[in-house]
Amino acid sequence: MPAIAENSFRERCSPSENVLPILGSATGSLSFDVVEREKDLHALEVGWNSIVLQQKSKLSEQSFARALAAWETVCRPEGRKLFIIVGRVRERVVLILPLSVQALGPMRIARGLGPEFYEYCDMLVSPEVGHEAWVADAWELAASQFDILRFPAIRTTAHLWRHVEKARAARWDLISVPYVNCREWTNWDDYLRSRSSGFRQDHRRSIKRLEKEGHLQRVVVDESRRLSESLNWIIDRKLAWLACSGKETATLASKREFYLAHCRMRLDAGELVLIELLVNDQRVAAQFGFCTGGRLDCEMIAWDDAWKEFGPGRVLAVETIRWAFENSCEIVELGVFGSEFKSRFTDEAAAAGFHVFVASGLGGRILLEGRELTRVLKGSFDRATANLWKTCLKSFACLERARVDGWSRVAVNKTSAGDAS
Repeated sequence: MPAIAENSFRERCSPSENVLPILGSATGSLSFDVVEREKDLHALEVGWNSIVLQQKSKLSEQSFARALAAWETVCRPEGRKLFIIVGRVRERVVLILPLSVQALGPMRIARGLGPEFYEYCDMLVSPEVGHEAWVADAWELAASQFDILRFPAIRTTAHLWRHVEKARAARWDLISVPYVNCREWTNWDDYLRSRSSGFRQDHRRSIKRLEKEGHLQRVVVDESRRLSESLNWIIDRKLAWLACSGKETATLASKREFYLAHCRMRLDAGELVLIELLVNDQRVAAQFGFCTGGRLDCEMIAWDDAWKEFGPGRVLAVETIRWAFENSCEIVELGVFGSEFKSRFTDEAAAAGFHVFVASGLGGRILLEGRELTRVLKGSFDRATANLWKTCLKSFACLERARVDGWSRVAVNKTSAGDAS
């Protein structure tokens, strides 16, 4: 299969164009273009949703609503540019790789089009014969345009993962993601009996203690006004927990508008699941996630620290799984973080790559190695020393990129001179 050449892309596409024509794939009649304008992102919605509906496993991170909310509330305000690779067969959309572009001096970094927090990323592909070759072509095209491709998380079952694993220069942390396979039990009671006696005893004890304080109830939020109130409550308590744990809070704080916009969209689509645990109408815990195609993906859970000793988080997590059984869900993914706590709810877990970086070209590899060195230095020296090393490595990478670009221009000039003679 002939490669999709970087030079060919750049020769055919001027920077001023917004929907860029790309060289056709060697795979039959597949051709690529790149969406860079916001209005063309909106125009892609019908084709995007059509591919989502074809998926055997409908994952919440693949929704058009998520990409649009991320673009409007995170990427565009951060100064990113759209770069959505679209594969078409006779004008029909069959592949989408949604990216945004971050500029770092002369370096170009591709990021998954999302809230840039801890969400999963993948390529969206129509399940047709030959689609694996389409994925390879799209990945090759993306790698040719950027120094680094960066993704918060990628499932090991994702289309992107096999290409990340095969990349010459890539870094990631492998994490475990607990999930409940509801199909293994005939009903909710069978599932609960499968848990350890200690787990069930702790759960019963928490319920008794909460009921002793007043009327205990589970409420599913289904109207917009309460949605905003509950989401802000969850985020505020999550931020307070991060601060008390000595962890960084700015990233989550900057995603508040994304979660508000995204959850409103998913509420309108009937896909949001936001459950509150109340005692005498007082919210003591809340969790939200998204339910698509018989799959519930839990996104974020929080509880009132004043009620921590009552175990409201565990009670709410159990009630959320109960809701999944009551609503015929097949899979409940319990979220990316807190696997030690969540492993009590299930014996099964999937794997994912976390903080995924793939370098393309020498400049990208230098930046990637610099990032790894900085992580080591932060554990050995003070932050100022680590930052100094980071600045030096970044400067060297920029100089290397400028040198490579300079040689490219010289080569082009020599070719032009030869043609003229």
